[in-house]
Amino acid sequence: MNIDRAHHEGVPLPAVELYKLGDIYFVKDGHHRISVARFQGQREIDADCDRVGG
Repeated sequence: MNIDRAHHEGVPLPAVELYKLGDIYFVKDGHHRISVARFQGQREIDADCDRVGG
């Protein structure tokens, strides 16, 4: 299903996957989900985050 369509239809999407290196977050999976959420004005998104390094 198209991510934008799923957003409009209220279809739950899997959490995006991030990793944190120091104080910076990087997207591992979910770039399109994040871009659609930002375009739609969504301020928060479900995410799973792994910490890398110290």
